[in-house]
Amino acid sequence: MGAANVGPEFTIFEYEALEELCANEDDLYKENKIACRSNYKKILEEAVIKSGRWKKWLNGDEKDFDSLNRQRRQWIIKTRAVTCGQNQRSGVHSISYIEI
Repeated sequence: MGAANVGPEFTIFEYEALEELCANEDDLYKENKIACRSNYKKILEEAVIKSGRWKKWLNGDEKDFDSLNRQRRQWIIKTRAVTCGQNQRSGVHSISYIEI
């Protein structure tokens, strides 16, 4: 075998680390130790959805992102987001994750 796509597996770990950081950020915000939240997770999810490239991973009875159950939505976000730079073409601004 010459190559393998291991991106989704690593992306899950990256996303779970991001979730932990966001939870820590929420705690700091509640304790008035930071002035505002980054909303990074929401921004990442919106970037993945906006890209539309996740649609190739829909199963037969799934029509769009809103039709997915919570577990499927979460899987798509976790496996379709990878570290990369800003993407001017897709309109994603100032985040370091976008969907592949």
